[in-house]
Formats: sequence, C-alpha cells, structure tokens
Amino acid sequence: MNIYLLRHGQTNLNRDGKFQGAADKDLNEFGKIQAELLGKRIQKYNIDIIYSSDLKRVIETSKIINSYVNTDIIIKKELREINMGSWDTLTMEERYTTDEDYA
Repeated sequence: MNIYLLRHGQTNLNRDGKFQGAADKDLNEFGKIQAELLGKRIQKYNIDIIYSSDLKRVIETSKIINSYVNTDIIIKKELREINMGSWDTLTMEERYTTDEDYA
C-alpha cells in the first residue's frame, strides 16, 4: 500500500505570505492550475481513496484531482490544519507587531 500526502493548491493568503491555519479560504486561479497539474500527474497511480479536510481549499483541490483519478473522497474535520488563532490571516511581521507576547 502507498500513501501519498498532497497539499492543497494556493490561496490568496498563501500567495501573500500570511498564516492560514483554519481560515477557510478558496483556491485562487493559480491554486486551481496547481490542482489540475497534480491531478494529471498522479492519474497514472492507482488511487483508491482521497481523504480531505473539510476546509474549502482542500475540498476544492480534492475535487479537481478526483476529476483525474475518479475515486471516493472522504471528508474529515479531523484532518484540518492547525488553528493559528489570532495569527490566522496575518503575515509574520504583523504577528510580531500585534501579538502581545512579541510586541
């Protein structure tokens, strides 16, 4: 059995260098292209199932990939990225100037 770990495509927060964590954002156009290219690349493998978190960017990536591998997608909240709390949507610099522990 092989397990392939894949990351979701790019969002605007990724592009802008911001923490994303549990912030539920859609893929941007480049992220959709990334997912398409990944789907084309892995279609040669025998993918039995796709597991996805319940975040929009991950579900969208999974659905695009699945258009190439045609299998079941199981969505699990437990697969979410870590919740960054007050850091979600901030850049590293913004984190240092707004977080009381670092300011």
